[in-house]
Amino acid sequence: MTPLPELPAEVLALIDRAMVHPAGFRLLYKGNLESIAVLFEVHPSLLTHVRELIADPATRPAITEALTRAKLSRARDNPPGVQEAHSQLDARGLLQALKDYPDGEELLLNAPTETVAVLFDAHPFVVDEARSLVGNRGAPASDD
Repeated sequence: MTPLPELPAEVLALIDRAMVHPAGFRLLYKGNLESIAVLFEVHPSLLTHVRELIADPATRPAITEALTRAKLSRARDNPPGVQEAHSQLDARGLLQALKDYPDGEELLLNAPTETVAVLFDAHPFVVDEARSLVGNRGAPASDD
């Protein structure tokens, strides 16, 4: 049996980071390059490199092995049935979660909708609703 090629440490670190997210592999493989690079706090070139490794038949087994190890490690840390605190949020829940996040309101108001949605496991419509709630806080009361 041929030994698997050794993957660079930064590739393994990105895989570990990605597998913490419920849609980690899908994001690594197909997500919007810039948004996913921001989400995982890496340069887009590293994400491109990982995608090339996934596509290359020579390195795909090593990537698959690394993904499996990261996923098994995550499963050990988060047994089935244990949900992350920020999953499936409504708009008010998203605003509450953003309070605990550095510059959360700035992120909500200025980051792409998809980035906020992916980061907090919220539907993009929920992000838009939360933005409306924040915008209405500063609006004068109507005379209706």
